[in-house]
Amino acid sequence: DLVGQINADDWYEPDALSLVAEAFVRENFDYAWGNLRVHTKKGEFIKHAKNGRLAVTRHWNHPTTFIRAEVYRENPYSLLSMYDDFELILRLRRKKCRACVIDHTLADFTFGGMSTHHSLREMFHRIRLRQANYRRNRYSRLYWFDSFITEFLKYIKS
Repeated sequence: DLVGQINADDWYEPDALSLVAEAFVRENFDYAWGNLRVHTKKGEFIKHAKNGRLAVTRHWNHPTTFIRAEVYRENPYSLLSMYDDFELILRLRRKKCRACVIDHTLADFTFGGMSTHHSLREMFHRIRLRQANYRRNRYSRLYWFDSFITEFLKYIKS
């Protein structure tokens, strides 16, 4: 009934699937995500999930995302860029699909992979890709600032 969106080098916490199944029964969501443990060279921290007014990646965690299989079949990835995952979340938000935030750490992510290592040129390319997703889904051009800040922080941390 659910499709997990975890990456090949990430892993679920031991209780993740049972927590998601419980939330699915309780909330009958179309898509959900939870907290993410991020491992860095200097230690680890929890990136907390949130479903706020703003549609930003700071509040959403790809490796902890679960989508109702029926919703996923009706809304496949656009296959345009490495940000197809978030583009799908933007589309589901726009369609008013039922979202659920699970306030538990569901998965682990190691900082330093494909989504975090890049050059200054690549940083600006990724900002353009992010902004294209926002425009495609009719979000404000002001989201450019969030795209810039997010990619800049990933650039200086890599």
